Amino acid sequence: MVIFARSPMAIVISGLVTIAVAAFVYFVIVKPSSDSANNTARQAIQQAQPSIRHAQSLQDCVAKAGTDPSKLAACH
Repeated sequence: MVIFARSPMAIVISGLVTIAVAAFVYFVIVKPSSDSANNTARQAIQQAQPSIRHAQSLQDCVAKAGTDPSKLAACH
């Protein structure tokens, strides 16, 4: 809906109302959804961290073992 106003006061008021509506939509809809997604991603990273550390240590062990089968068998 577009309202054409000739009064400078009406133009200022319509601008302020537009800003207020945009701020309301951001703080009530967009920001909570974004915060929820960030929290979910943070939790997933924290849960995956021990597995990543284990995989890195296993990779280091395999790299140090080279082609020696007994050293490779010791890597768990």
